[in-house]
Formats: sequence, C-alpha cells, structure tokens
Amino acid sequence: MKFALINGSKELPTPKAEGICPCCEAKVISKCGDIKLWHWAHYSKRNCDTWWENETQWHRDWKNFFPIEWQEVIHQADDGEKHIADVKTEHNCVLEFQHSFISKEERESRNDFYSNIVWVVDGLRRKRDKDQFFKALAGGVQVMPSPLLVKIYIDESRIIQEWSDSKESVFIDFGDEQRIWWLLPIKDDSWSYVVPFSRQEFINFNLGKVNVDFVSFLKNCLREYALLFQQRHKTRSRELFPISHIKPKIYYRYQPRRRSRRL
Repeated sequence: MKFALINGSKELPTPKAEGICPCCEAKVISKCGDIKLWHWAHYSKRNCDTWWENETQWHRDWKNFFPIEWQEVIHQADDGEKHIADVKTEHNCVLEFQHSFISKEERESRNDFYSNIVWVVDGLRRKRDKDQFFKALAGGVQVMPSPLLVKIYIDESRIIQEWSDSKESVFIDFGDEQRIWWLLPIKDDSWSYVVPFSRQEFINFNLGKVNVDFVSFLKNCLREYALLFQQRHKTRSRELFPISHIKPKIYYRYQPRRRSRRL
C-alpha cells in the first residue's frame, strides 16, 4: 500500500514507521528498502483486500496524477464487503490500474462491485504485447478516418484477447507520452475496435478540468461512434448510448495499412 493511517491521517511510508491499514484496520509497518518501492505491509500474512496487487512504479506514476485524497479509497458495499480502489474521483468514477494478469471472473466482480469503473492496463508487462498490438493495428481496417476508429483481429493480439470481452471501457498504456489506446467495450465476431486517446486529456477529464462525468462521457462517445458508423456506412447499428455533442481530441493522423477485406 502507498498509504497508511497515522493518527487518522493518510501518510506515506517512512523508515521504521507504523500505521493502521485503512481497509482492515490492522497494524502495518513501513518497508523502505533500496530495491522495492517504499510501501506499507501488514505484520501478518493475512488477506486484507484479495484484489490488491503488488505495486510497480507504473502504478505509482498513474496514481500521482491525482490528488492524495482520491488515491486508495475504501469502497464498501451494502453487505459490508470492502475493497481499495486505486483512484476514486469526485464523480465516483473508479480508475483501476492493472499491471498483473487478472481473470475474467475477478474482472467482472470488480465491474459489478464498483459500477462506474474504467480500466487502465499496462501494455508493457509482457515483452511481445506492444509489438503484437501495433502489428495487428497496422493490418487492421480503418472504419473511420476522423475520428479515427480501427478494427483489428482479436486473435492477432494477446492483450486484446484478454480484454476484448470487457463490458467496461479499457485503456491500454504502451508507454507513449502522448496517447493511450481505448479498447471499446463492443466487438463484432472476431473484431475489436480501438481508438487513440490523448493521455493528458484522459487525466484532465478525471481531474475535473473538463466539467463532465468521465464514465458518462465515454458512453456518449460510444454513441457518437455508433451514429457516425451508421451514417457513413449506411449499416444498421444498435443503439448503445444517448447522443452527446462532446468532441474529444482523440483524432490522430495514424494511417493503418489497408487490406482488401470488405467491411
């Protein structure tokens, strides 16, 4: 954990310090070595939050974009079940930063538990994921040039295979300082749909610098894509979400290699 409670206040670990776990209220001790990130650890090997994973610098970097009071927020259900959200914004949107592998069952449990959740996935955890994704992207089909929408074969990218059935929005971070990739929570047989999204704008939306609920914003964007697709290709597109006139800056001059496949 990044934070523990000391005299009721959220505190970072310092050498030889003790605190209280904000989730289970057990004693924790600071771990301030030279190899791992400084963190708080339970004295015993008890399971506090079974969804919690060991943090990497990638986790910390993402968390640090947001205020301390939004980080590691305890979310409690009506039945008393508690979990620690990586970040919970003022609009009650939970941002989960996922580095390690997560099963479909656990992912769906978190979706149900938090309700309004957006996933950010570390695309650099495995060495081949980045190359596989961009190879699949280059061989994909450009559905629309502006705003850019590309559909790619699910089987050509392992990270897309793992997340393509998510019912919530997923953003994949491949380490690009300018953009992350939005994996839309819709798919068409063997295809998934991806959109480049400004990293800074993702952060700004969730910081409240743009006065909008980010989950609602994403749903509205999905509705716009469905409407544009229907207009440009004269195909029947199911009604996903209500129309919005918000125009995010997610348009990049990326031109994937064209294939002869028909849409």
